Amino acid sequence: NATINISAYDNNLNVIIEDDGKGFDIKKVALNNGMGISSIKTRINHLKGTFKVDSTKGKGTSIIIDIPLS
Repeated sequence: NATINISAYDNNLNVIIEDDGKGFDIKKVALNNGMGISSIKTRINHLKGTFKVDSTKGKGTSIIIDIPLS
């Protein structure tokens, strides 16, 4: 199961993507390689935003994106 929450708060666009999947050890995954997450991070950085991945084995993953609207 996955959820996507999009909201505007304090002049920021906030996107939270969460799932209740298997999760993974973030230290063992190269998030900078490939086209998927790397491309998303590049676009968010270009917009002066932040991108954070939080994952726990057995509990799922959360991705938090904040992009300033001003």
